[in-house]
Amino acid sequence: MIDASIQKCRIMSVRSVRRGVLAALTGAALLAPRGSCTARDLFDALLGYDLCSLVVPSAQPAGTIIYHDISYTSPGGTRNTLNLHLPLNATCGALTILYVHGGAWIYEDKDDSIPVCDLLAIAGFPVVSCNYTLSTIEAPGYPQAVYDVKAVVRWIRTDGAEIYKLPKKIVVVGESAGGYLALMLGTTDGIARFEPQLPYPGGYRVNAVIAFFSPGDLVYQAKRGFDGLATEWFIGEMLNDQTLPQFAAASPVSYVSEANPPVALVHGEEDPIVPLESSLRIQQAFASVCRYCRVVAIPGAGHGFDGIGGNAGAAATIAELISKVLADRLEPDLNGDGGVDALDVQLFQGLLLDPTAFFSTRPGCDRLQADLNGDGLVDGQDLSIMTSRMLPDSAAKQRNCRP
Repeated sequence: MIDASIQKCRIMSVRSVRRGVLAALTGAALLAPRGSCTARDLFDALLGYDLCSLVVPSAQPAGTIIYHDISYTSPGGTRNTLNLHLPLNATCGALTILYVHGGAWIYEDKDDSIPVCDLLAIAGFPVVSCNYTLSTIEAPGYPQAVYDVKAVVRWIRTDGAEIYKLPKKIVVVGESAGGYLALMLGTTDGIARFEPQLPYPGGYRVNAVIAFFSPGDLVYQAKRGFDGLATEWFIGEMLNDQTLPQFAAASPVSYVSEANPPVALVHGEEDPIVPLESSLRIQQAFASVCRYCRVVAIPGAGHGFDGIGGNAGAAATIAELISKVLADRLEPDLNGDGGVDALDVQLFQGLLLDPTAFFSTRPGCDRLQADLNGDGLVDGQDLSIMTSRMLPDSAAKQRNCRP
């Protein structure tokens, strides 16, 4: 029930006139309580302002509530608003999903993600969906967009936790350009040049990352991707020998370390815009430091959610992957790809037969990671444990929370 002391009228998302905002705003004004919205409110909204100065919830189907256009603080940002999708009964564990929209860093909006965010809220997850600074003719989006999503993490753990009781455990999900920002959140915690605001005591570290068809290496994307120069526009430079270090310094792959949270990457095998190789490069970097990074390659799929069943398929994939990336990591998963299979057995054999070669390619790894029975030795008994763990994990399947 709306609290009359703090809420004066229903807030409707402010969109462009070409998307029918005039009709939506007019309807909102007509439905609002008498005296709460004036003709000037409507006029201001058409110019790009909210109908009222206060953010209030609107009811959604299936027992969820959405708060539109909540402001968050990010100095220098130009689109510092977010939507909050709350389930009436959270059922999928004490975590918050931070959802970051795509759009080549030049277009799209948090409201474009409402369908998938609603499905996740229906499944029991509280979801924060944010806008961030986009590239324009006047200025590139980088690095301000990174500052902005860091600021949203701060908001979740401060205002979000205090006002809306959001869990401070965060799984960040992003698609395309938003997936890049999700990966930056996952790999740059504690790097001062990406954190102009002092961190909240809980820090900027997120607990897991799920990225869909996302560029993790901007040098590779600028050379091999097909995004209409969006990467160069985002950085503010054309890629050449002189600017290559700037592109590398803006790439999540450059910051992969053993301190990073677990990551899942979903990518269409036929993606013509961001090649599958982008996700494989991230996975290789994570494997080099023995960190969990699972690639889910979708046969025949291109760029976007169409190849995985649209918004419903995306929501189901996110819900399933959350339970996997947040589960206790299986020690036998030596290559950190999320499964225990013949590749891990091959690595185990390499560790036994040629440890020097093994560690030359995995300097961040610990030999005792393969000591599966905890006796201080890496031997045949550990190999037996590994092979036994190659069976399907039915318990993990039962833990999945699906829309």
